[in-house]
Amino acid sequence: MRSESGYDAAAAQNLQERILGQLPKQKKKRNGIVRYIYRHPFLSAAVVFILVMISGLFASWSENSELIVAVSGLDSQQLVFEGNKVIVPEGAHIGGNLTVENGIIEVRGEVDGNITVIDGSMMLASTGKIAGNIRQIDQALDWFWYKITSTLSGITP
Repeated sequence: MRSESGYDAAAAQNLQERILGQLPKQKKKRNGIVRYIYRHPFLSAAVVFILVMISGLFASWSENSELIVAVSGLDSQQLVFEGNKVIVPEGAHIGGNLTVENGIIEVRGEVDGNITVIDGSMMLASTGKIAGNIRQIDQALDWFWYKITSTLSGITP
């Protein structure tokens, strides 16, 4: 229907609909996190990787509760085991590093090396002597650092 000025409202509406129909559809706006992930895929993948590694670290920290003893020398026959306790008896001489995990170590004799206690405790008798360092690891981050350094020291000559 035309008005007195020659303006056809129906034709104008039809023209407007055709023009708007030819315009590209607007994409839905994404929220901030999704938009950030799309803009930074490598950083997002790195964050996911770190989260998986940390969750695996904490899962492995608490899953193992059995006593593990490692001696770097051949003197392990001198050790005495009582449940979760490892004893270096009086008069015994351990010539190497000693690592005890998930247990108690009681030193009454001599150790010519380092002692590492992981998730446990250590008792030193008045007759006990330790020539090296004593290291106690009771936290997950310390344990993680110990695993990395012990692995790397095993790789390098």
